[in-house]
Amino acid sequence: MKDIKVFVNSQMCGELFYNDAKREYGFNYTKKSPAISLTMPYRKNSYVWRYHLHPIFEMNLPEGYLFEVFKNYLSKEYGYINDFLVFSYLSPNIEGRLTFKSSFEKKLFEGIEIEEILNNDTEDTFLKLLKIYLGKNAISGIQPKTLALIKDKESIS
Repeated sequence: MKDIKVFVNSQMCGELFYNDAKREYGFNYTKKSPAISLTMPYRKNSYVWRYHLHPIFEMNLPEGYLFEVFKNYLSKEYGYINDFLVFSYLSPNIEGRLTFKSSFEKKLFEGIEIEEILNNDTEDTFLKLLKIYLGKNAISGIQPKTLALIKDKESIS
């Protein structure tokens, strides 16, 4: 997990990296391309931020309860936690004008039946949903939430 490839409209434009010794997050354009954000137009020098990700990337990090879930999961798996690890884990599933490729593979949704959710409205069911969709949750906010693909929306009342 040395860097994350950054794409604008499906064309690779640069790389996001983390220098652990200096606790610096950096972004380099690898070729002249459209800007990844208004505050980060193309330039040959690196964009470096100390201690946290650049805002254009940080906006995809979870907050609150969801961040705590990520922190516990990734800490157990890798023995440490930082924004670069969280973003590396989430980035293959972020789809928009900017897309990313990291050492993590895109996570596919596992299925869960709506009846199981409706008939087992417990904290265990919610935690199961979080684990299933953990890699797809590039959503921030303080309240517990997750994303779900619903096959038959009309049957929900």
